[in-house]
Amino acid sequence: MTPVHFGDVRLPSRFWDKVSPEPNSGCWLWNAAAFSGGYGSYWIANSKEQLAHRAAYAALVASPEDQFVCHRCDTPICVNPNHMFLGAPIDNTRDMFRKNRWRAPNQRSHCIRGHARTPANVERSGGCKTCSKLRKQQKLKALEA
Repeated sequence: MTPVHFGDVRLPSRFWDKVSPEPNSGCWLWNAAAFSGGYGSYWIANSKEQLAHRAAYAALVASPEDQFVCHRCDTPICVNPNHMFLGAPIDNTRDMFRKNRWRAPNQRSHCIRGHARTPANVERSGGCKTCSKLRKQQKLKALEA
């Protein structure tokens, strides 16, 4: 595999503008739109919405064709191809059960962006208060620009 580095020119700067490296885990965290399952959403050149981690893998490693791009790090918003592997749906399911990471959404200890799901940080709707606050700040920042 060709070495993959943060900021690689094989992906456009508009992709990297939406990514923050996390120094402790090595994850590259997607900070833009996300699908309901928590995976990043990225619009590619031909106006097609794609999973951000899948777009990163395709551009920086190889086309996944009809395979799943699975996360070794178990972080849905991670777009670091070094944290991914290709597999069939059954491989992804086996990985999930082997790591004992299957939880119903209301039983998870952290939100999809890694914030603790404490009583003080969970909205009445079940969402993450920290994520909501960060989204509001980003919208205000965008309006000011």
